[in-house]
Amino acid sequence: MELTQLLIAKGANINAKASNGDTPLHGAAHIGSFLKVELLVQKGADVNAKNDYGTTPLDLARRSRNLNLIKFLQGHSKSY
Repeated sequence: MELTQLLIAKGANINAKASNGDTPLHGAAHIGSFLKVELLVQKGADVNAKNDYGTTPLDLARRSRNLNLIKFLQGHSKSY
């Protein structure tokens, strides 16, 4: 979490995409880190970002059945 905060403070692009199109929000949702997801969304991460497979962070939260993340991301999603 501290590294995420440091990178954001140093101006890291929170919507940067990896080679598969994943954003940091995809990664945080995949591992089920509610605090990282919350921080990234508060700092402007695109909740509706799709990776190269058309998967959103909400899709990843649903796959892991993480109800807290699902509710949070649904509340911030434009498409839900």
